[in-house]
Amino acid sequence: MRASCLCLAAVLLSLGTCLGGKDAEPQVSLPEPTYHFEITGISEPVEHIFQFRNNTKETIEPAGIKVTPALAVQNISAHVLPGQVGILRFHLGDPRPVGDYAGFIEVDFKNPGISNITFEVTGKITPLIEAKPFPAFFVSTGRGQSKETSIQLHSTQRNTKAL
Repeated sequence: MRASCLCLAAVLLSLGTCLGGKDAEPQVSLPEPTYHFEITGISEPVEHIFQFRNNTKETIEPAGIKVTPALAVQNISAHVLPGQVGILRFHLGDPRPVGDYAGFIEVDFKNPGISNITFEVTGKITPLIEAKPFPAFFVSTGRGQSKETSIQLHSTQRNTKAL
């Protein structure tokens, strides 16, 4: 009987914190959960530092990191004390797709009960020179016939130089 009362009390206590969770602060908060970049040229560096705050009463330790392709985490705080801020530094690696980019970095923790955190990275990568309508073309002709085709090179830089 005593064991069932203790079990019931534990369930009620955990429900109380769940039901009152609207005003509760998250275990790990993200001051800036997203980062947006716009670059011209596929080799321009993209780096950023995300911060996360430990709102628990124990030291938290990252256990694993998942990233989408082209993102690479350079370093992350190994231990974040209660009330302190940890950092995660990333850069955009290679290969980089031209156009719109969307990726994420997900961090899970060794501490039981601590939810994963996810950072979003979005951006636009514009090439220095675009070939229109396609980046390559093919010309074929028969003997004694002339054919013509063209390709248009469009520079996305403001200070362009003649070819």
